[in-house]
Amino acid sequence: MSDHAELIERLRNLAKAYAGSALTAPLLSEQRGFMSRAGLMTDTADALDALVAERDAQAAQVAKLREALKPFAEDDEAWNSNIADSHFPVVDYGRGSLADASYSVGDIRRARALAQGGET
Repeated sequence: MSDHAELIERLRNLAKAYAGSALTAPLLSEQRGFMSRAGLMTDTADALDALVAERDAQAAQVAKLREALKPFAEDDEAWNSNIADSHFPVVDYGRGSLADASYSVGDIRRARALAQGGET
């Protein structure tokens, strides 16, 4: 169990303990106080659970994007450091058809840095 999952479970258990506590019975005002704490802990656990799920989904998306950048990252090795980032490579489309690529050498270098977990 991850640290986040353990914390969420502990918050939920604590909220249940507050909600079901005999200490909430003596006075209505105290009961409301304990119940609101239980509700707050439950709300906090729900919010934390949602944030952890969102973070995990975003991490999975980042991993997919890094994987998609790998072909560009591998292409970076073909370009030595003397070639400017602003240079647009020529693409051979076959049958003698050549054109400038829609991406620059700088784009390839940034793709490599991102694919390797860095930032640009």
